[in-house]
Amino acid sequence: MTDLTLNGTFDDEEVERIAKATAHKVDRATEILVDLIMAAREGDDEAFAKAKIEGEQLLGIGDDDA
Repeated sequence: MTDLTLNGTFDDEEVERIAKATAHKVDRATEILVDLIMAAREGDDEAFAKAKIEGEQLLGIGDDDA
């Protein structure tokens, strides 16, 4: 049976790189979501469409996936 405990075989730099990239993506997704919500509240169709496209690109989805 495989030992699932962390045994120090993970490269700390690689883990840190992945963690930073993930945090950056979450931050950017949050910014886009705020833009999307504000555009919807203000009835700004152009800003809404822009934020929607940016969000879809960031998440790697399109109309077919929604």
